Amino acid sequence: MKSPKDCTSIDEVRLCIDNIDAQIIELLAQRFEYVKAVVPFKSKTADGVIAKERREQVLKDRRILAEKHGLNPDTIEKMYCLLIEYFIDEEMKIIEKQK
Repeated sequence: MKSPKDCTSIDEVRLCIDNIDAQIIELLAQRFEYVKAVVPFKSKTADGVIAKERREQVLKDRRILAEKHGLNPDTIEKMYCLLIEYFIDEEMKIIEKQK
């Protein structure tokens, strides 16, 4: 894949963005496999699934990573809040199926 500065057209830039988005989606799917793998280790209550301290630490760490890479930490935190909410919902579905 070309670097952004080496792209010579909008189509090349968009193709690279599309390729990166595909990788991001693939990594999110991989992350989801780990989310599912953690379910047996958690308490089967909402509080256990939410794991408030872990959630807060993840958000704090992602803010630091965002700043390190020149991204807006508030925006990245919002994205991760949505992502975490989605995965918590999925974990709860898994737990419900096991009942």
